[in-house]
Amino acid sequence: MISVIKQLQKALYEAMLEGEIDYHLGYKKHGESDGDNSRNGYSENTLKTQQGPITINIPRDRNGYFEPTAVAKDQRRAAVIDDTVIGIYAKVVSLSQIRQQIEEVYAIDLSEEQLSSITEAVTEDVLKWQARPLDQIYPIIYLDGIYVSSAQWQND
Repeated sequence: MISVIKQLQKALYEAMLEGEIDYHLGYKKHGESDGDNSRNGYSENTLKTQQGPITINIPRDRNGYFEPTAVAKDQRRAAVIDDTVIGIYAKVVSLSQIRQQIEEVYAIDLSEEQLSSITEAVTEDVLKWQARPLDQIYPIIYLDGIYVSSAQWQND
């Protein structure tokens, strides 16, 4: 069972990647290609996060020129960006705040068009997630324990 936080992370990573490939190719998913390059499916990548591993789909292009910046093709760890991903979902932020967070995390400067394309894809996903039906029950288990050294029991 995937936790809510992991679902959020997966959705945001994939939405950011979709926004990036939209900008790279110059058209949205299911649109018509204007050039000689087009979408070519996805490749799976498993990221290790603070909440555990998540598997994301990274879009590909036919010519192999697409190099995503949100999650690089060979990236395996995402611990640094976990808080940013959750933060974007947790609050409404402006384009300048998103740009600032992306610059801090990835150390890259995105153009206004690129950022707009990415945030548009993310916004659609956020709205879908916010409108999802909630489960009737969310089980919670509390565990408590105490450690007693075996040496204490032998001396008594």
